[in-house]
Amino acid sequence: MALAALRMDSPALVDPATSSTLREAEIAGIHKTLGEAMREIRGICNGLVLPQIETQAIADILRLAVAEHERRTSTNVLLTLPERLPELGTSEKISIYRFVQEGLNNAFRHGKGKGQQVRATTKGGKLLVEVVDTGPGFDPARSEGLGLAGLRERIESIGGQFETLTGPGGTRLVITLSVEEQP
Repeated sequence: MALAALRMDSPALVDPATSSTLREAEIAGIHKTLGEAMREIRGICNGLVLPQIETQAIADILRLAVAEHERRTSTNVLLTLPERLPELGTSEKISIYRFVQEGLNNAFRHGKGKGQQVRATTKGGKLLVEVVDTGPGFDPARSEGLGLAGLRERIESIGGQFETLTGPGGTRLVITLSVEEQP
């Protein structure tokens, strides 16, 4: 948008001596730039909209996050779920959905979508959800980046733990939440 605004002051538009062909080409370039910006804004907004997850089981939320990612990126994600997952509150469901969404986005963008997996397990009163890829990994000393820092903050705000494991063989993001064991 800023680029389009800057181009509005270009000599091709403000100089009366500019040929109509050059002026039309500049206008077409601005139009194209604005179209690209609008597509990007729509993509961001679509990613922000949450599906109705309050009444959904956590397994369905995980399936939805994976399916949306596969649809959007035309990649495959291996989803591994246990037979039973605990019931969770709305805050936990939203946090898990966003965790998987951001983790898969990172796996696609930075890990080239290689070996994308989402796994959920329960053990000893804990729910673990993992997002894994077999991409090149990254240097954790260079910071987690805003997306992972935001995820960490979100997960910790609901009493969970967030862990990033990365190396040349890929990246594994893990969240751990305390849950009540269900019979």
